[in-house]
Amino acid sequence: MKREKYLLHLFCLILIVFCISDCVKVEKAVNLTQGNFGVIYTHANKEDSELVILDRSGKRVDAHQFHEMGMFQIEKGKEKRLVLPVRFGDKMFYIHRDGQVLWNKTHAYPLDVKEDKQIRITTFNSAYDWGTLQIELPGKTYRLKQLGFLRTTTYDDKYIYAFVDFPEAKKAKLIVVRRDNGKKQEEIPMPILHANDMKMIHGHLLISSNDNHFLLDIHTKNWKLNKINLPFAQTQYILPAQEYIYVTYRGKKKVTKLNPKTFQVVTTNEVRYPIYKAEMDQKNLYILSQLEHPSYAGVVSIYDLKTWILKKQFFLPQVREMQVQDFTVFS
Repeated sequence: MKREKYLLHLFCLILIVFCISDCVKVEKAVNLTQGNFGVIYTHANKEDSELVILDRSGKRVDAHQFHEMGMFQIEKGKEKRLVLPVRFGDKMFYIHRDGQVLWNKTHAYPLDVKEDKQIRITTFNSAYDWGTLQIELPGKTYRLKQLGFLRTTTYDDKYIYAFVDFPEAKKAKLIVVRRDNGKKQEEIPMPILHANDMKMIHGHLLISSNDNHFLLDIHTKNWKLNKINLPFAQTQYILPAQEYIYVTYRGKKKVTKLNPKTFQVVTTNEVRYPIYKAEMDQKNLYILSQLEHPSYAGVVSIYDLKTWILKKQFFLPQVREMQVQDFTVFS
């Protein structure tokens, strides 16, 4: 009898732990059928965030309020779902193409998430001076405790790359983790202090940073470091396309085009508003800009990649006391 009670108690504990970490909760669905854009607003000091769905003309179609603080990212995940980490909490929200809103518990303070069909990489600000790199693959999960601040990640067929900076020590490094066993392959000291974006292009890992007038170029065959000189400092987003690589700059109205084979500068174009976030498809460059305006929180601008003509522009209304933080284009 005692043994049966013990087993029952143990089973209940296991069930509770499982539900805390993996149970998915269902919320009210959001209408995505007529949506072309999704924009996330959030508050840094109150539990208030909202995803607003807009149609092709920028008209509001629907919205979903989250009673969460610090939702700064919209990641396009597998099966075209949206993944939204709660950076100042312990949850991850998922919005599927049918509009169903789900969430589950995570480790505390998820900073950044990358997801596609075969992999999901999440970084967590686990403590003051260290974080956790979580790598989820089919049938297996790896978690690596790492001193420093896990700024951003990317991956290829063999490795996961995580940029780690140490603000107080004013240094940084790149850690390279094997996909097949979750173990570190390399730790490479960085000549830059932090990273804004990382993209893998033809075996080269390109890293943008606020520090200098260049992109850092790491050849993954020999881990050799080079610099790609650019006309402006504070490089931010790296957007690879078939014909060019597009590079934006933090808070600037400039976009530089690079030759994808030589990484040489082709030209630099100007846009109407300072770039906060950027996304692209085969034909267009989409830019989100924050605004300090009594009626508008931001503006979305759409540029033709071939002609650089401003095709469309629409303003984003203020939503309570929140700031617009990220956007996505539905494909």
